Amino acid sequence: SLTPALPALLGVLQEEEPEVPALQAKWLGRIVAALKGLAELADPGARSTVAPFLEHKDSSLRAAF
Repeated sequence: SLTPALPALLGVLQEEEPEVPALQAKWLGRIVAALKGLAELADPGARSTVAPFLEHKDSSLRAAF
């Protein structure tokens, strides 16, 4: 069954990475938190949404799993 958190976490991962450096830190924080939450849920349905972050230039995103 779908947990209530899953759609919210997947929604965060759909946010575009901001081009403005001042906004990137908050975006990174939200993305890392969402990735960690998805890792805890271990829902295989999230795999396709999570996959692009495995190759992201920021190591904190790659390490969030």
